[in-house]
Amino acid sequence: MRKEFELIRTYKDAIDLTNADGCKVENRGKNRYQDIVPMDLYRHRLDPRVSEHGDYINAVSVDGYRSLHAYLLTQMPLPETVSNFLHMIYSSDEIQSNAIVMLNGLDEEDPSCASYWPNDVDSPVEHGGLRVDLVQEDADQHPNILIRDLTISTAGGEDPKPLKVRQFQLINCWSEDRSFPNDEEVLLTLMELVTRWQQQSGVAPVTVHCMNGVERSALFAIASYLVDMLKAEQVVDVYLASRFITSKCPFALPLLEQYQFLFELAGSFISNFETYANFK
Repeated sequence: MRKEFELIRTYKDAIDLTNADGCKVENRGKNRYQDIVPMDLYRHRLDPRVSEHGDYINAVSVDGYRSLHAYLLTQMPLPETVSNFLHMIYSSDEIQSNAIVMLNGLDEEDPSCASYWPNDVDSPVEHGGLRVDLVQEDADQHPNILIRDLTISTAGGEDPKPLKVRQFQLINCWSEDRSFPNDEEVLLTLMELVTRWQQQSGVAPVTVHCMNGVERSALFAIASYLVDMLKAEQVVDVYLASRFITSKCPFALPLLEQYQFLFELAGSFISNFETYANFK
């Protein structure tokens, strides 16, 4: 396991991002952390017709095991990037994103941690020409997962068919001092809920965000890749899944403990295969 992890790190360390678009002066203010920027080859590009400040957003588009462009891995929006974040979801050139996985907490005392949804069903918010409405919020169905149903539409109210988006926020099980969730079962349940929503609403990219856009978000993408591999092939290759995602997101999987967690998660899935096998 350690040798495999060192091979992954060797590949990641060879990637040079000093000249990446995210390091340009005009884009620095759009990064939460200046040392974490996407590779130009895989970064998501905003439609310049709707973005006021170019096509850059700190987000990476990665494939899943079953489909291309399965995930948009990005940082928790800054106040000045909330508009770009919403336009990425609503105005994608390929297909709109109808699922958001939120893996970080919302620190209301941190002015850089910007909420992009309203707190009340009767109080929509507007950002950059888009309106976000809260339809309902469910905190009772799953103790560690808060589910919000949102709609995103044009602010002028002329949108005949608002985009229905379900946000899944992981709570109370991934403390700031840990590099992986306290319980792998919670992450497996979260992935099942996302899969079920996609089956009901149509396959679309899943937007996954954490504070820096890679450490937790990419771990979710690797875990989802593993689970889909197990469902389809009844085999598991943690090294292959990890290498595949980190080749597009080189800041992902920084710790050996995270790599070990992926083995534990795969083992937990295999032990409960009959339960999870229905989510194909």
